Amino acid sequence: MNFKVNDNDFFSVISLPPSKRYSYLIKKIVDFKEIWSLWDNGWALYSDEENNECIPIWPNEQYAQFCAIDNWTTNIPKKISLSDWVNKWIPGMKNDRRKVAAFPTSNDKGIIIEPDRIKNDINKELENY
Repeated sequence: MNFKVNDNDFFSVISLPPSKRYSYLIKKIVDFKEIWSLWDNGWALYSDEENNECIPIWPNEQYAQFCAIDNWTTNIPKKISLSDWVNKWIPGMKNDRRKVAAFPTSNDKGIIIEPDRIKNDINKELENY
């Protein structure tokens, strides 16, 4: 159930500081039960300043597409169900020692967090429903 964002809201959210984008991300992925990342013969990855491999995620297709630039120009947005994210991806990321890049933009890498933190934040948000 992909949601669309009008241009004004889109650019308002993109302009938010990383911590506020993270809160928006958690709310929207719980609301719509989906997460978006970028795909091109494999999932998009990048290394942070500490050489941790990070998987970038966004709350919808539009935000992911907006970030398909530079090394990711051939990548396309691809949806991941929230249940797959929690039950498969998070254990896999922990096993592979990868982190999550929560809602990066063209200007910053988003918030880099451990998989368990995003899982806890998702579960906390689910308690509101």
